[in-house]
Amino acid sequence: MSKNRKRATTVAAAGAVVAIAIGGGVAWAAFNRATTANAAGNGETFKPLTVSGSIVLDTGTTGLLPGENANVNIKVTTPSGSTVNGKIISVTPKTVVAGDIGSIVETDKATCAGWLNLKSYTPSSSAVIAKTAGDVEVLLTDAVTLNTAATEICSGMTFNTKWDVVFEATRENATPTAIVLTAP
Repeated sequence: MSKNRKRATTVAAAGAVVAIAIGGGVAWAAFNRATTANAAGNGETFKPLTVSGSIVLDTGTTGLLPGENANVNIKVTTPSGSTVNGKIISVTPKTVVAGDIGSIVETDKATCAGWLNLKSYTPSSSAVIAKTAGDVEVLLTDAVTLNTAATEICSGMTFNTKWDVVFEATRENATPTAIVLTAP
């Protein structure tokens, strides 16, 4: 390569470096525009589960003796239209009061109500009701106890118990069979 040609290449390269250095310092104006993106969503449909209960006595018995326990069976009904399963968080009894006692002398009802002991339940494992419409049986073991201090004034009494059942929506798999809860 000739000397002039080398010199021209070197000058051209130096000119390019100078042009880049100058171009880097030039301010460029740009138009910016902002807009909003809308994203729609929805919540799951967790319809209210309904419950009903019944006392379950040992086979062959018609009532409780002092010191005996009875189970409570709660039937949970899932309405159609739910899109998620319902998990049992807790089952808590309401206090039995004189108005819940029947078939005995009025003045003894409050005393007998006080001799009925009810247990609370918090499932230690998954207790999940399916989102599909239908019924699931939940058994509360030894839920009601007639205190050993109960006397003959409670003989023949009838009683009603009330239970608050708390559910939460969940994606956990439903429990495939009837649910049995045991109090601590």
